[in-house]
Amino acid sequence: MHVYLGSVPSSEPKLEVDTQAMLSNRPGSAISKTLRKSIQEISGDGKLLSLPAQEEHVLYESSIYVVTHVFGSQTGARLTEVYLWAGATVPEPAVADAQIFAKRVAREAGSGPRSTPAVTLVHQGREPAEFFQALGGIVITRRGAQANAATKAYMLCGRPHVGHVAFDEVDLSTRSFCSAFPYVVVHPLTIQESKVYLWRGSHCGPEAVGSARLISMDLNSSSADVIEVAEGGETEDFWTVFAHEGKRHHAAKAESLQGVGDRLSPRLFRIEALAPRKSSSAFLSLFTSGRGSISRPSSAHRPNSSASGKSITLTSPSLDGVKPQIAATELSPPSQIELEPEHVYILDCIGKIYVLPGPLLTSNQYWEDAFTQALLFANDYAILAASVEDRTRMPQAEVIFDALPQDAKHVFRSWDERRGLWGSGGLMAGRPRSTDGEDTVSVREALDVCCFAR
Repeated sequence: MHVYLGSVPSSEPKLEVDTQAMLSNRPGSAISKTLRKSIQEISGDGKLLSLPAQEEHVLYESSIYVVTHVFGSQTGARLTEVYLWAGATVPEPAVADAQIFAKRVAREAGSGPRSTPAVTLVHQGREPAEFFQALGGIVITRRGAQANAATKAYMLCGRPHVGHVAFDEVDLSTRSFCSAFPYVVVHPLTIQESKVYLWRGSHCGPEAVGSARLISMDLNSSSADVIEVAEGGETEDFWTVFAHEGKRHHAAKAESLQGVGDRLSPRLFRIEALAPRKSSSAFLSLFTSGRGSISRPSSAHRPNSSASGKSITLTSPSLDGVKPQIAATELSPPSQIELEPEHVYILDCIGKIYVLPGPLLTSNQYWEDAFTQALLFANDYAILAASVEDRTRMPQAEVIFDALPQDAKHVFRSWDERRGLWGSGGLMAGRPRSTDGEDTVSVREALDVCCFAR
């Protein structure tokens, strides 16, 4: 560890975070009944273009949409929420201009000045569960613009997203396959006819396959049936879609992701050691992100991020004013944009749990406390997860120092090797960039060195 951290941290072997509370509060949304919804694209000149009913769940990364959702709550109240969804490639000035039109839509949706719903800004990949629920529970995101999408082949990867399912366009490459997920491959033959394949990973659950079948039938514009392909049983006809590669690559094995499904989806936590603050007793604070307002989380932790699902922060204050406070925050949904090189994170991939210390972690005054608390939390979390969530086996817990394994990167709906912990942050720390994820140590071994070797 000293090679990566500069020294071996040492701390008391006492966990300051309520692991059971963090584990039990899995993000999601309350069940509601949709009464009415509308999805409109905001054009460059401010015009609102309604989407056809069969395309209301298909969003393009270069576009901005305003979504109005009228629903009945569990108490029977009729409520309205308005979302402004911005694609990943939309520039910030365009998003700011679009808010003006979104507020106008909100005023028209309300029944009076006092009942005008606020607008929730949502960025691609950071959608809260309520947004997915408004669009029916399954959302497709495409690259580029709709005008250029009619005649090109593309591939979608289906992944769980805060209790729902997201199908995101990925590179049309055999490198994109991961055994834990289903993929829908659309190969246009003419402007009006396409071949649609459903590729099932060997560790893909039945719920994910069911969602992929619905999407496949929805995207199938021809009279031919959707062609289902199981991993390892691909036909030559299927491989012709990837003929441009010249070489076939094996799918990323899903060792880390075994057990991922509708009931269990990956989670991301940040562990921090904050400046001491004297307190008469320990306390627990639960914070949930507000719904219905245009706002951004603190730029100190989530620059350019948007409204998200429920985020829970558990804080253990210093009782003596000397030891740092320990804060554990769930970052939901998991996003690479959350991974900052100055912090330490825990990534629960269901099959494995990873402790991820950023390359600039040691720049923090209380980094040793943050790192050892992350080890203790990951160890306790792995033990409890097996029983509390009825997992098939206790997940292995490991510390990753240089790069995530390939299958774990598929947890994130978007991954860029140049960003995150080991991108520019690694270069700032003077480390060479690696992509194999081989520099690991078990959490148990790390704890023996940091907490019990006294």
